[in-house]
Amino acid sequence: MSKISRDGPRAPEWEPDTFGWSRRRVGDADVISLAGELDMAVADELHLLLMTAAASGTAATIVLDLSDLSFIDARCTSVIAAAWATARRHGVRLEVVGLHGTPELVFDVLGLTPILARRREPSDGGRGSGGRDGWAGRIARRRSAGGTRAAG
Repeated sequence: MSKISRDGPRAPEWEPDTFGWSRRRVGDADVISLAGELDMAVADELHLLLMTAAASGTAATIVLDLSDLSFIDARCTSVIAAAWATARRHGVRLEVVGLHGTPELVFDVLGLTPILARRREPSDGGRGSGGRDGWAGRIARRRSAGGTRAAG
């Protein structure tokens, strides 16, 4: 089971076949960074994490940083969509940053990119917010707490 470390700042170490996450506050946003592979094996844990954040209403915005995500399946994509709907009911915005590779393709094919992906910001020089040079990359590099769980 993943947990948030209270021992101070540390960068989580994720292996390619693991699911990892970190959660921290940036201004009025609750930033949840997801890493590794999101598949059926971790869907229940992801559901608990995202629904807890979405229903808490303690942040004006929940930002899901997917910069370090290598794979996502349909079940986990539906968990993210359900968390978005729950957040909306609680007056919270849920946005996705860092889409690339397979996760970006899945979001595009399912029509979720225009709904969930953070829009390009003028200050990013037209690169979009999903790359390592944008806001999402800075969040991923400054993680302060994390949890990991081996997929299996």
